[in-house]
Amino acid sequence: MSARFHPVEASERAETGAADAGSVRKTEVASTGAHPDRSGTRFGILVAKRHAQRAVVRNTIRRVLRESARRRAASLDRAASGVPLHVLMRLKAPFPAKGDDRAWQVLKRELRAESDGLLARLERVVRGGRGPERDSRQPGPAEPARGGA
Repeated sequence: MSARFHPVEASERAETGAADAGSVRKTEVASTGAHPDRSGTRFGILVAKRHAQRAVVRNTIRRVLRESARRRAASLDRAASGVPLHVLMRLKAPFPAKGDDRAWQVLKRELRAESDGLLARLERVVRGGRGPERDSRQPGPAEPARGGA
């Protein structure tokens, strides 16, 4: 696993409650229930200057993530069953500056593959399937106390 991505946080907030999931990746993906008057899945992409110094690099990262999001939007809409979602993708750790073209192409392919994988996992979580396993370094949700006599 790459150390550049944030844990994936997927939560769908509806009237019935919320569901969370976590994993370690380069981007953080979080979804929340959206405004009832807006339909469809909306994506936000954040690439901080401290993680990618040059504008060319930041824009390339955004372009790769935006294309990944565009290809997954329809399937996320179907998975959400009419509940609009907001999905936020954020780069966590520094991305290398553009250097050797071959190495840069490999980095872009890896970024795209990880983004596609994260959005696929988010889709499974939204559908109600088994979420990703938690990282052993992160504490899980507290177990509710069981009442016994």
